[in-house]
Amino acid sequence: MLFDETGIHLHQSDLKNHCLEKLRLETVATGPRMENDAATLGTAIHRMIEHELLVEAHDNLHDIRAHAAHMYVNLLEEYAAAGKPFALSSFGDHRRAVDYAAELATAWYKSSERERLLTAAEKPLVEWEFDLPFCEVEVKKNGKKAEIIPVFLAGMADIVWSAENVVWDWKTSGSEYRRWEYQRWGRQPDVYLWAASQAGLIVPNSEGLFTFEFKVFVRGQNPEFGAQSVTVNRSDKNFAWLQNSVGRLVNMAYNMGLEREWPTDDQHVLCSPKWCTFFDMCKGAHVNGETWV
Repeated sequence: MLFDETGIHLHQSDLKNHCLEKLRLETVATGPRMENDAATLGTAIHRMIEHELLVEAHDNLHDIRAHAAHMYVNLLEEYAAAGKPFALSSFGDHRRAVDYAAELATAWYKSSERERLLTAAEKPLVEWEFDLPFCEVEVKKNGKKAEIIPVFLAGMADIVWSAENVVWDWKTSGSEYRRWEYQRWGRQPDVYLWAASQAGLIVPNSEGLFTFEFKVFVRGQNPEFGAQSVTVNRSDKNFAWLQNSVGRLVNMAYNMGLEREWPTDDQHVLCSPKWCTFFDMCKGAHVNGETWV
């Protein structure tokens, strides 16, 4: 979340933040954010795929596995140089994470998605970054109209493929995705499909639907399976509801300000020292020695 002279800029991750207090703390924080091994593995795979699509594709499996492993190690070095806190909490040690990087690189190498992207006549946009005007929110204070706030939506889509009329996002996971969860509650498809449609990169199909596909590389799964493909659809009605949600968030932010504590969701898996940089100064300051052992 960013406030500047043009209005308020919301990243797609801000809108799927389960804990509003975490969002506030992220907004006002000045230090580096915490990283962890699971997220770092995902970033390493993203960078490896980006290199293949934009720089040079590897011609053998050995090289691509080594590349992914090196990406993970390079990220650790970047974090150390930047003084970023790091939680080694998913895999137990870095060797296991490096092994997973090689395993998921194999899944990418074997995937039909890789073949399609490298041989496509009309190439997609890779790592498409956006920060687009979304709506204007009427902020009310004490029930009275105060001011009109322009809102922008921001993010970076992994693949926007106009020729296929679809948006893709790479994911790494310890288990397969369940489509119904993301069809019902996925916020990322809302934001990315809205942005791509606004930019004229995709259009609705004959039923008025836009298509988003999660491409999931699952740890521990046979790499021969490649990526799990999870298709999510959105329509203009979803975008209208997104505007409703954004309006409520912006009104709360302007009414409460950034100095007061926002509502906290401590009954969620992401409320933990593994996933939240601010855990020790929030819930962890009270229950760290009891709940988290």
